[in-house]
Parts: sequence; structure tokens; C-alpha cells
Amino acid sequence: MSYQVTGRLKKVEAKKIIFRVDGSKNIGLGHLIRCMALAFMLKDDFKIIFVCKEAPENIVKELISSGFLFIKINTEVEFFNIINGTYIVVLDHYGLDTSYQKKIKKIGCKLVCIDDLHDKEFHADLIINHAPGVKADDYDAKQYTQFALGFEYALLRPVFLQAAKQERIIKKLETVFICFGGSDVKNLTVLALNILQHIDQFEKIIVVVGIVYENIEELKLLIGENPKIHLYHAIDEKTMLALLTMSDIAIVPSSGILLEAISAGCVIVSGMYVDNQKFIYQAYKNEMCFHDAGSFEPLNLQKAITESFQNFKNMKKFFDGNSGERLLNVFNYL
Repeated sequence: MSYQVTGRLKKVEAKKIIFRVDGSKNIGLGHLIRCMALAFMLKDDFKIIFVCKEAPENIVKELISSGFLFIKINTEVEFFNIINGTYIVVLDHYGLDTSYQKKIKKIGCKLVCIDDLHDKEFHADLIINHAPGVKADDYDAKQYTQFALGFEYALLRPVFLQAAKQERIIKKLETVFICFGGSDVKNLTVLALNILQHIDQFEKIIVVVGIVYENIEELKLLIGENPKIHLYHAIDEKTMLALLTMSDIAIVPSSGILLEAISAGCVIVSGMYVDNQKFIYQAYKNEMCFHDAGSFEPLNLQKAITESFQNFKNMKKFFDGNSGERLLNVFNYL
């Protein structure tokens, strides 16, 4: 049997996903970066909207140039005036509590929470936590809640998903990479650089700081005319991957940058310096993903670097680069 269609076919509008997330010098940029990673995974099937109280100008520009809608709000009332029951809402925010989730669910939205603390009651339809070893039982969630947990759901930006599929062999530790995230509120970049400058084995030191890093002048003064040290400020993901790929060892905190360094196949020294990194730190430490620098005290950092020279191994493949396909499939069935 054949059918004839007359008139115009109505185009079905893509379902909307709205991200409620912030980034600043005080809370860092990690939440924004991992939400961007998820947005890139979903953009072909959904219309993506970012709603923020705080976001650096360069990230706003990147969001818009990537085809995402950006809305700046001043109050949470504005956010609730935007959403309706047709939206999927993604929350990645330590400051928004259980009552906030309940309000979203009452409107009729599907709710997704990106979380690595499991420190509250959750009303989400889906919880994403890419730390290894975490279990659904770690969460106080609802019977209807689904979970996307562990390495298989790593929130990585597109170039890092591709890098995760590549094999890499490191034979010597000659180039070292330092990055303590977008804000580095404790100025650990300077602490690490003071140690690394006196390690002769390193022929090149790559330093990356974010757009909201406030100690750039102090850092430039420390670097001076040292030809071994190369400073990069507020770089994009492609440059970040290129720098990690040319580096043999990376010194990074247990945050999103740790996952990117793992994807690039670097030997890694890592630790934690704020409480919200503790679960990621412990989970990846248990998997022996890095040489442990503790809380980045000078002696612990020095010890971890020394250990990396004495006993470094090439990074095994923790990520397969296919987390985007898995998460897209989960979202399509919400």
C-alpha cells in the first residue's frame, strides 16, 4: 500500500535542554566546562540553552559561537519564569538544594543532576557522576532515578573524546604541564613552578592559567626571561589538548582537568585542594590514575614528582571516547 502526502509537513521542533550552571573565580569554571562537554554530546538532537548568574565573557562567547542560547539571570525567580514542563533541566551547582529540585519537578520538567558529592536528597530523573567506583546506593534518590556512573559516562569535550581513543607511549619525562583550573584560588601554580624550576630533568615547563586567575602579574614576574617556561592564558580546548599532548607529565588537581590529562595519555601528578574534589580525588587515586600529591603541600608535591621519575608507567585507557553516544542514548529515553 502506498501513501500520498499533500500539503506541508510540519517540522518537529527539537526538545529543549536547559543548563542551570555558574562559573566564577570563587567557584571555578569546572561546572561550566563539564556542562559544555555534555551540551556538545547532545547538540545534534536537542536545542541547548545555558542559564547563568555568573559566567566569564570568553565562555559566553564560546557558548554562543557553538550554537547554544545563553541567558543571563540575576535571580532564581527569572529561571523559573523561563522553564516549563517540556524542558529537560540539567543542574550542575553545589549551591542549589533539594527544594530547588522539587520546584523544577513540580513544573513537570525532566531533571538531570551532575553531581560528585552525593550529599543531599535528590529528586532527579537522572544523576551523572563520572567518578569510578561510585554506586547508586551512595545516593539518597528516588525509585524512578536513573544513574550514569563511572568512566563510561565521562564528561569530556569533543577533542578529548577523540584523544581518549588514541594510544600514546611516553619514554621520558622531559616536558611538564601545570594547570590548576580556571581560577586557582590558592595560587598553587606559583607553588608548583617554584619547585619545578629547580628540577633539571625538565627541559620545558608549560603553564596554563584560566581567564579568572588573579595572580597573572606575580606569575609573569616569577617566570621572568626563563626560556624553559611557556605561559598560556585562557586557552580553548584544542590548544589545551595540543599542550597536554606535547607534555609527558601533567600536574593537575582532581577536577575536570584531571580527566582531560588522562585522555591525553600523560603521566599524572594530582591531589586535591578544596573539599568538593575529595570524592574525585579518592576515586581516581584508588584506580592508580596518578602519583599522589595529597593536598599539594610542597613536600608532598616534591615527593610525587620524584616518584613519577622513579616509577612512571604509561597511562592505561580509562576512557574509550564513547561516553557521548551513551549519554545521548540516555537523554533520548528520558
